[in-house]
Amino acid sequence: MADHAISKQEAAPAEQSAAAVVEAKALQLGQRIDVRGFEPPQTVTKNPLSFRSGGGLVVVYRFGAVAFIGVAQAAQEETAAALRERVTEPAEFVETESLSLAADARAEDVVAASGRLALIDTSDERLLIVADVLAKSVALADDERYMRKIFEQIEPFAQNVASTGGTALTSKRMLQLLGESLVAQTRMVGRVEVQEKPDLLWDRPQLQRLYARLADEYELDDRARALARKLKVIEETARTLADFTEARHSIRLEIAIVALIVFEILLSLYTMWRGGA
Repeated sequence: MADHAISKQEAAPAEQSAAAVVEAKALQLGQRIDVRGFEPPQTVTKNPLSFRSGGGLVVVYRFGAVAFIGVAQAAQEETAAALRERVTEPAEFVETESLSLAADARAEDVVAASGRLALIDTSDERLLIVADVLAKSVALADDERYMRKIFEQIEPFAQNVASTGGTALTSKRMLQLLGESLVAQTRMVGRVEVQEKPDLLWDRPQLQRLYARLADEYELDDRARALARKLKVIEETARTLADFTEARHSIRLEIAIVALIVFEILLSLYTMWRGGA
């Protein structure tokens, strides 16, 4: 847990007044961000990598997301540009999630009806919890977009199988769909486990309630379960595609064998006829 420990100096409240509103934002830059060798100054934690920049806190996640809390726009753009060189499979559409928050000196952390998050304080520990939830939310949004794209492609195939018991797709197209289904499975398996709580909670169990409230606000568990159900459908579709492809290959092989047998019989008959003539 050493990577997640925050020193007393690092855990000091952020440099905003109690009444100040802090803007938090998360971006999904791609599938992965390689943070090896990336050592920014004023590092706060190493896993996830967080550091101070532009008057606020930046948190970088290996699953492709980056969160900015109270960071000036220019610093956000500079950091995002630096990280894009380390991104694997950059996102075609960058998902974003924003949240306004402020220290309200109240007894507990509360999400107001306006959507603003009122925090007991804006210590680094609380900001890291906020960043974690926002980052997971954009990761889920990116997966949801990708799943919609895959479903748009496999739905016609499924409807055709359901109505006719077969498919009019060419073998090439079936193999393409099979490949896309397998890529979707690989992508989801390697993606962030959004139902796992941040390791910081092991060291700061008093933040459990804040995390639970934010996770519920952004419906992290429900969205993760919905994606799991869709992934199961994709897995079943991939098996069906593989079966259809194998069946087509078997039929073609049987036809080729029958054709060879017929050709051999005709050749034998022709030879016998020539010999009798």
